[in-house]
Amino acid sequence: MKTFKPRSSAWVILVVLCAPVAAIGIVGVILSPADWPYGLALVGLAASVVGYNFTARLVIEEELVTFRRYGRIVWRAPRQGARIEEGRAGDVPFLPALIVRLNGAKVGYVAKGWFDDAALAELRRAFAA
Repeated sequence: MKTFKPRSSAWVILVVLCAPVAAIGIVGVILSPADWPYGLALVGLAASVVGYNFTARLVIEEELVTFRRYGRIVWRAPRQGARIEEGRAGDVPFLPALIVRLNGAKVGYVAKGWFDDAALAELRRAFAA
């Protein structure tokens, strides 16, 4: 079993972008304790956006390939029978990605910018076998 974590650039950029949002939430709680739900919501939003990439894990096992986020399974595909193709993915498909298909249906995807080249090469090998 091999587990791959996202490259740091995939989530550090989000930390930089979300730090001001979290700071506004913390300052809001300190300056206006009565409005703590709003400050807490801002901190939670910032943490969940960073966690979106920070907690992603690509797990390649002998029989299955699994993609997890926040400790939960996002998608899982058997190594035999599934195939991988280059394409674009996301809610609005603009992210360059490796798309996993099983019986012609899209099972999931891995954005190329999230993982390093070694992890993507291992993913390609897993489905080529």
